[in-house]
Amino acid sequence: MRHRKACATFLSEPDIDIDGSDALRITVVLTPEAVEALRRGAVGDAIVAVQHGLRDAGEERFPVVWWSTEAELEAIDEPES
Repeated sequence: MRHRKACATFLSEPDIDIDGSDALRITVVLTPEAVEALRRGAVGDAIVAVQHGLRDAGEERFPVVWWSTEAELEAIDEPES
């Protein structure tokens, strides 16, 4: 899976891991094509790509990775009726 076509964007924010250590929450906002690739088994490759990208950028915090589509994020942001 190529990350440039697969991801609409990445969101990040500080987080805490299960041991109470500093972590980094990464939300990967997926394109429809990426959702299909992940369903076909590319999840492991995608996680490794995120981890390598963070390490290459000098990030030392543990990445807590969440996956979302743009539609799912929009649904979260919409107020309930």
